[in-house]
Amino acid sequence: MVFVMRPTSDQHLNLLKACSAFDIPVWIDFDDLLTDIPVNNPAFLYAQNSKPYIDKIEEILKLCTFATFSTPHLREVMGKNILNKSYVVPNALDRKMFKEQRLIGIQNKVVWRGGVTHERDITEFRDPITTCLRKTDWWLECMGMNTT
Repeated sequence: MVFVMRPTSDQHLNLLKACSAFDIPVWIDFDDLLTDIPVNNPAFLYAQNSKPYIDKIEEILKLCTFATFSTPHLREVMGKNILNKSYVVPNALDRKMFKEQRLIGIQNKVVWRGGVTHERDITEFRDPITTCLRKTDWWLECMGMNTT
């Protein structure tokens, strides 16, 4: 089996065609709505929500053996034509992985995990987040990007 996350390119499409030709099962996964990228998101420069881009994703979805989506909404929107072979697998933290690790430092912590394409998501709420952090003993820890 071949697993592909967020397949959107010509190379991804060619991979799925090759797998199909050799009867190799393909599992694809989407955790973002890549068919409707906001204009101010850096990924928009690549996709621009163009018809060829969206058509390519649709073709990839048709070729896969099955697809998973991180939310029911993503499945309904992106997987609407393949509901019979699509599933929701929510984003989750596997607590077993961290069970043996000792927490270090401040316990009242909010962890933000997001790359540059999610910068708008957090900066949109920068002022209320800053206000809350100043008024409480909570801390914000960022993983994946610098939010300064």
